[in-house]
Amino acid sequence: MTRFPSALLFEDHDCTRLVVGSQLADAGYAVEAHTSPRAVMERPDLASYLSQVKIVWTDGSMPDMHGTEAAVTLRENGYDGLIILYSGDSPSSFLKYQRPNFIAGKWRGPIFDAIHAKPMALDELDELLGLGHALGRV
Repeated sequence: MTRFPSALLFEDHDCTRLVVGSQLADAGYAVEAHTSPRAVMERPDLASYLSQVKIVWTDGSMPDMHGTEAAVTLRENGYDGLIILYSGDSPSSFLKYQRPNFIAGKWRGPIFDAIHAKPMALDELDELLGLGHALGRV
């Protein structure tokens, strides 16, 4: 039986990836961290791979693929778990992704469940991790 992660982390900065990955692991997630979402998005078994993922934590701007592009691909492939975007870019530039969107021929809820600006304090990160439990989605 293949073991899939319960958390995906997409972050191109090593230090940030280490800190956020550690926080996710401390919260009980089996974390798989990537510098870019591209390899995950191109998996032939993406739908089954995502079946055990409870949370996706993504940077907004990465050299190879933006977090918004990754999130839309996840939603197009039926992923309905928690997606949190955090970025050094202005959070207002991502607001359209917190409204219902037309994906794969049907209207869906927001692409992101939360959008947060970088940097963030560890207590803010912990609060975002609690969001999934509050929504009953993890």
